Amino acid sequence: MMTRYLMTSGLTAAALILSSCGGDNGSGNSNQSVSSAPLLVDAGADKTSSERSRVTLSGGSTGGVGAKTFVWSQMAGPMILTEDAQGPTLTLTMPNVRNDVQTTFRLTVTDANGNAATDDVSILIVNLGDGPRGPSPQGIPDFSDDRRADAVRAREGRRLFEGREVRTYDGSQNNLNNPTWGASFSHLQRIAGSDYGDGVSSIAGPNRASARAVSNKVVNQDEGVTIPNSFNGSDFVWQWGQFIDHDLDLTDGAEESADILIPVGDAQFDPESTGSVVMGFNRAVFDPETGLTSDNPREQDNEITSWIDGSMVYGSDVERSEALREGINSPFLKTSEGNLLPFNEGALLNANGFVSDPTRLFLAGDIRANEQLALAVMHTLFVREHNRLAAELQADFPGRTADEIFEATRRLVVAQIQIITFEDWLRAEAEDLHKDGDELAVLRDPRAALARGEALLHQLGHEALEHAEQLLRRAAARRRAQVRLQV
Repeated sequence: MMTRYLMTSGLTAAALILSSCGGDNGSGNSNQSVSSAPLLVDAGADKTSSERSRVTLSGGSTGGVGAKTFVWSQMAGPMILTEDAQGPTLTLTMPNVRNDVQTTFRLTVTDANGNAATDDVSILIVNLGDGPRGPSPQGIPDFSDDRRADAVRAREGRRLFEGREVRTYDGSQNNLNNPTWGASFSHLQRIAGSDYGDGVSSIAGPNRASARAVSNKVVNQDEGVTIPNSFNGSDFVWQWGQFIDHDLDLTDGAEESADILIPVGDAQFDPESTGSVVMGFNRAVFDPETGLTSDNPREQDNEITSWIDGSMVYGSDVERSEALREGINSPFLKTSEGNLLPFNEGALLNANGFVSDPTRLFLAGDIRANEQLALAVMHTLFVREHNRLAAELQADFPGRTADEIFEATRRLVVAQIQIITFEDWLRAEAEDLHKDGDELAVLRDPRAALARGEALLHQLGHEALEHAEQLLRRAAARRRAQVRLQV
């Protein structure tokens, strides 16, 4: 996760130097160079601890050459917040769990010559049966029922400024005959029937290969082999895919664990071939009024809007939108020192991951802005773009209110996002969607578009560099003319 010290360096530079993917994947162990004694690591004895208790892991090392570095990493089990993962000791707070569950931590020690060795330690977390469920794998607290009720209760009506309608933040009211289409906490729409194991809600395919085995097979790349990028597409291709995906959908979950079995001997997660390692995974948030009978199978919720409406910049509810603004009398979005994203000082809902102090993480329209550096760059870029345009509009129309300038700027930024997505990114990514000058099909229900687009955004978005065309470039003057809006 991005923390204060990590994010304060070179965001703009990172945006400029994003380059094509390549190289090979490092293995978990390094070959030992000649030394007086082999490097050995001991992560300590396995432990048993109850949920919400504090546990300290203590490791050690012998052999090797010179000074050593110690780094802890979690390999399996429910995500656990850590304060500092460097050093021979690591103090943890056990999460709330539904059932007794085992988690595994790995201690990696590297000596002055770069030799590395590892050892794992397991903690059995005992459920006490007296507390709430734990956070999701992304570190989101589990109170989806409350969030769902709040979203429904706070549904917005149509919003007008100077007789002109502006978008609601929760995605409702875009279709007057179906005002909740595309709204936050509405069902993800299916393009095929459900296929639950029991026809109601249970996971199907118990005898199928694990997701990890499938991914290892599909994305395997032999060491030393590189796949040339024949279309000269940069990392910006997949990064835009992730950014726009976070405008369209979020269905996190902490309600049901469905950990993924790691194949025996997996080079990354089970190098000792124990066959007992699992990858923490939870099922998606769902509507509790579904999944009751075969006539009413489980339906998953989209926690944010289904529209391309800039919700990753402005949020999917009024509370978050207001927290992102400098104030009700300002048309600008908040920033922190260095013109970076603001920090989550109000402790709003965020994907906190392993970070126990939410105020150390950035706050953006989408809760996942801290997932990785390039994504935080994208969020920073569009906050800066909003403030640039707001300053221009404020100078051009000094008689307008802060809200009018803010909403007009928001309209421009959303238009930019839509144009980049449909004119540049989609056409570069999916030639089969746009041939012989035909326009891309526009579906009336955004949930249907979302259902069709998820595979494109997740699969093509992260495999784009192997087959994408060069992103189309547009002159700044033309782009400005396309999205110009009078207020």
